[in-house]
Amino acid sequence: MSAVLEPLRPSQQVRELSRVVPGATTDELLHGLLENLASILRAKRAYVTRIIDPTRSRTIASWEDGRRGPVREYRIGGTPCEAVIRHGVQVVDCELATRYEMDEFSLGHGCESFVGSPILDHDGKRIGQLCVFGARALNDPEMASALVSLAAVRVSAELEHRAHEAKLTDERRRLEVLLGNLPGMAYRSDYDPERTMRFASEGCQALTGFTPAELGAGKKYWCSLVHKDDRGFVREAVVGAVAQGRPFEIQYRILTRDGAQKWVRERGCGVANERGAVRWLEGFISDATALQESEAALARSEAYSSAIVATAAEGIITLDAQGVIESANEALEDMFGYERGELLGKPVQVLVPEPYRSRHAAHLEHYAATGEASIMGTGREVPAQRKDGTVFPIYLAASEISVDGEQRFAGIVRDISDQKAAEDSLRSAERRFRAVFDQQYQLAGILSTTGEVLEANEKSLEIAGLESDEVIGRKFWDTPWWCHSSELQSRMRDAVRVAAAGGTERFEATCRCADGELATLDVSIRPIKDKSGKVVFLVTESRDITEQKLAEEEARQHRERIAHVSRLSTLGEMAAGIAHEINQPLTAISLFAQAGRRLIETGNLAKMGEVCTKLNEHALRASDVVERMQTMARQGETMKEVVDCNDVIESAVRLAESEARIHDIRIDFEKGDKLPPVSVDGVQIQQVALNLLRNAMEATLGNDDRAEKTVRIATRAGDDGQVEIVVADRGGGVPEDRIDKLFTPFSTTKKSGMGMGLSISQAIVRAHGGNIGFRNNDAGGATFSFTLPAAIREHADGRKADSIRR
Repeated sequence: MSAVLEPLRPSQQVRELSRVVPGATTDELLHGLLENLASILRAKRAYVTRIIDPTRSRTIASWEDGRRGPVREYRIGGTPCEAVIRHGVQVVDCELATRYEMDEFSLGHGCESFVGSPILDHDGKRIGQLCVFGARALNDPEMASALVSLAAVRVSAELEHRAHEAKLTDERRRLEVLLGNLPGMAYRSDYDPERTMRFASEGCQALTGFTPAELGAGKKYWCSLVHKDDRGFVREAVVGAVAQGRPFEIQYRILTRDGAQKWVRERGCGVANERGAVRWLEGFISDATALQESEAALARSEAYSSAIVATAAEGIITLDAQGVIESANEALEDMFGYERGELLGKPVQVLVPEPYRSRHAAHLEHYAATGEASIMGTGREVPAQRKDGTVFPIYLAASEISVDGEQRFAGIVRDISDQKAAEDSLRSAERRFRAVFDQQYQLAGILSTTGEVLEANEKSLEIAGLESDEVIGRKFWDTPWWCHSSELQSRMRDAVRVAAAGGTERFEATCRCADGELATLDVSIRPIKDKSGKVVFLVTESRDITEQKLAEEEARQHRERIAHVSRLSTLGEMAAGIAHEINQPLTAISLFAQAGRRLIETGNLAKMGEVCTKLNEHALRASDVVERMQTMARQGETMKEVVDCNDVIESAVRLAESEARIHDIRIDFEKGDKLPPVSVDGVQIQQVALNLLRNAMEATLGNDDRAEKTVRIATRAGDDGQVEIVVADRGGGVPEDRIDKLFTPFSTTKKSGMGMGLSISQAIVRAHGGNIGFRNNDAGGATFSFTLPAAIREHADGRKADSIRR
């Protein structure tokens, strides 16, 4: 059993435990409490934890080795914490490791004693625990148990108090947001002639021009804002409503801060105090200016409508419930050949030819009884008869109206004789067009300039298993052809806008075929213009590229597999350097661990913090090397993201430096300034940079004449907003007879090389939209470089913007 330290007296322990500063934040309070507990009990670690689920907990405050510890998540099962959660306060005064499994990931690893108490919520439910781990046996277990239990009660009260405060703060914020977003002003005012405002919501500034602070606190009386001609009326309405114990709703004028006049609508009521006397008024005041103006506009519109009906080019007619003509404008009388006023009082059947005339009265009676009609509320073509007996086609739009509660009918009539003649001449031309249009092998359609589908050829309907009425008249991006997504619909709308403006757009879209399979289409939309250059409609053509896309995807996957094999091969070749790179921090970790052990044995703990810091630094260094290896070795889907090119290249340089140090080669990395970000797969670009660096190092080793072995890599801004990465060596350069085959697969000058490095690098760079090349240096060696396009963002309307810059 470990040696027992001399404890503090109970009174001293209580004073130490209460040293937490009043008014501190929850985080400060919890950590101060844990610090005091650890000091009183001579403990190594102390934690406040919260239960995540029945099997796991997470620390919300921790004190480890005399300082704050990090947040830790740990497994409850098999630990003394499990006994605390199940049974309450637990004390293990010594030999903790023999009773529980204390592995290196547990909170009590390396400790001898434990005291734990549950943390309860206001319902008595155990939500966590406060636990203390000692490096040595407890001197007074009962006192330790009492102190930890007392601290747990304090923590429970603090967490409950802070949760209650957070709830109140959230409710207050919601109320402020609600009042701030109301379209007007909520208020409370004194019930006096001046109407002193005691509260006004944020909407008062938009309504009056005065802030809530200016309108409240007696700085501005509400009655002073009311228009002088309306003050008496407003006062009488309010006083009368309050006297009768009912709410009031009034509309009147106010003058805003800048002297402008506004109409407002106020709804409110009186609020009584504890003695039953009305002391305040509460309510809501909104802007009614638009409503007042609309009423005035309505009167003006009635005058306008009479003039419009009289001068309209189309015929306008009204009937009573029995179908008798009550009014007809001049255009209708001229259309049917009647004199002014000659139609008034006649049945509407005089305008209808046989055999429809005899059925018309029955239709009106049936509609009046049942409300069922085939023409009411819609527009349609019908035959009509002039006064001289000639029959001609008209377009009639009829509707039912109610005037002072009585049923009426109104109709708009347009003579379409000329239109019908033109349609007949166009019909024959359309038949010829349809014969050619439907014979096209590609999917084709005709759109209006706003995107409605006007025509679709048989191939388009056949591939999707649709009927023409399922697509004609619908927006192109809303038709059942496509596998809809918001991105695709937005892309199609943008394409229609560009084509309607005279441009041509091309994009890919996914279509669901009649057999349920998905097909990828290459869609183009181009404008058709008249002689004056005006776009009259749009033509869309779609080509099935499903097989082509499948082949491209197979090729891409094949390239990725080859690239993955190449990365694994590169890592294998770099194994010695990586092993050396990892061995250094591991050796340092061992040495510092031995030093720490000696410090503990001698009782010299003052430098333990520094030793632990060094251990952590070297562990992170080793972890960093392993992480870079795992990243390079990982195989998965190509995932592009917007990144800083310097960060990607620096990661590749750090991976190559381990091999460079073995061969006494220095890698100089020159970072470019103000480079635009790039959208790339970081692992693939690292593979390209690493391959070029290793080639440069091998070329440098092969040239024995160079005393200084240096490889230079640099990033810089290229042309057209691109980013250029340059790798230069001082080796022997590229022989003339190898230049033509430099990027050819399986072509290599290395004894053990696969001949795939530069070929894979070229494929990766081209897939990212860049180019790769090289040149022999005048002073010896070679320079390889590749470019990457800058990431492009788009405006909300879909237009491409400039490259994103930091």
